[in-house]
Amino acid sequence: MKYWSCCQRKTSEFNNFLNQEGCETGKHVWIKPKAAGQKMTSCRYDFFQTPTFVTINCYAKAADPELTTIEANQVRLKVHIVFEGGQSVFDMDIHVCGIIDIEKSNVKMAGTKVEINLKKADSFSWSQLEFVQPSAS
Repeated sequence: MKYWSCCQRKTSEFNNFLNQEGCETGKHVWIKPKAAGQKMTSCRYDFFQTPTFVTINCYAKAADPELTTIEANQVRLKVHIVFEGGQSVFDMDIHVCGIIDIEKSNVKMAGTKVEINLKKADSFSWSQLEFVQPSAS
C-alpha cells in the first residue's frame, strides 16, 4: 500500500500514487502558495569552481534579503530568492555533485545577483553542479 503520510490517500498501484493530486497542507503540496503580486520565474544562473569552492551566481536584480532564503546540507542546496521589488520569485532545489562544508560556505547579495559560495569538503573538480541519478536501464 502506498500513501503520503500527510493526507493518508492510499493506493496499491505505484503509478496512481505518483499521479495523486497534491494535498493542501502536507509534504506533497505540488503548487506553492504565492504571495499577492508575486510570480514564479526562472532566473539565469551559472557556476564556476576553484579547487576549494564552487560559486553559484543567480542573476536577480534587487533581491530582498528579508525574504530570500538559502538552505544547504552536505549534499543539497535549496534557493528561494524574492527579487524585483517582491514581484518575482525564483526557486531551485538540487542535489549537488560533491560534498559541501557548510560551516565555511557563505552567501553574498549584491544589487544584481546573489552569489552562493559553497566550500568543497574534498578538493576534486565537479563535472557539473547538479548530481543526476543514473537511469536504471
